[in-house]
Amino acid sequence: MTWHIPGRSPLSVAYRGHQELVGFFGRVMELSGGSFRLRIDDVLTDESRVVVLCTVSAERNGRTWSSPEVHAREVADGKAVAFREFQGDQQTEDELWS
Repeated sequence: MTWHIPGRSPLSVAYRGHQELVGFFGRVMELSGGSFRLRIDDVLTDESRVVVLCTVSAERNGRTWSSPEVHAREVADGKAVAFREFQGDQQTEDELWS
């Protein structure tokens, strides 16, 4: 699986494979002091795609952040093969993680 994180923060890169993805989530939890949360608001699916409408939030360095996001997963042979994240406020998220 390839996990694409948009933007210009230190977290913005394409992560490939299980090990890199585990490292990404570990870094997110480290930077947020464990405060990172994802609330699923709706899920849309078909045979080749899963789209999740969600709200993501975190705290870092005394700042609180929350943003609507769209997460799109491509599916092949019953497995997720690619993930793309679309931000409601990319600039604010970049500032939080930078």
